[in-house]
Amino acid sequence: MEPQRTVYYEPFLDPLDRLSGSQELRKNLRSQGSYVIQSRVQPSIRRLQNFLSLRYLPATRKDYGISSLDGGAEYYRSLLRWHLSIDLDPDVVFDLGVEQVDRIRRQMENVMRYIGFGGNLTAFFRHLQGQKQFHPKTETEMLDSFYTILFQRIQPRLPSLFSNLTALPNIR
Repeated sequence: MEPQRTVYYEPFLDPLDRLSGSQELRKNLRSQGSYVIQSRVQPSIRRLQNFLSLRYLPATRKDYGISSLDGGAEYYRSLLRWHLSIDLDPDVVFDLGVEQVDRIRRQMENVMRYIGFGGNLTAFFRHLQGQKQFHPKTETEMLDSFYTILFQRIQPRLPSLFSNLTALPNIR
């Protein structure tokens, strides 16, 4: 493939035109860029592609995840027990996660309807990101917000969610 038709050449297009300098300088930079892409980048990409397809991928396992290994299902369950501090079947944990994602999505969609937002959830998130009133103006304001969320909203609810809080560090 011609170097100019690759993604690696994009910095030599419009961004280069915005730089100060003569037309001759830009022409030289584009020429050098094409040469480096063709002589160094493309051969390196081909070598990587050959390595991945001929050596790496054939040596990988056919199945993925810990559970595909000998004793993997038991190991995965022990990891869940360690991280969650409760012994739950992995399928139950998965189902709980799906339920929570659905619950949060429904709540977000309710908020969207309440405020009259007409787009989808992705558009709503983009909309929120662009709203300055939702962004802290200073580092102190950001830290105060985190402090409020952590110590006034989350920490009081922890005992109702976890039976053993003695292992948690006191970060106050």
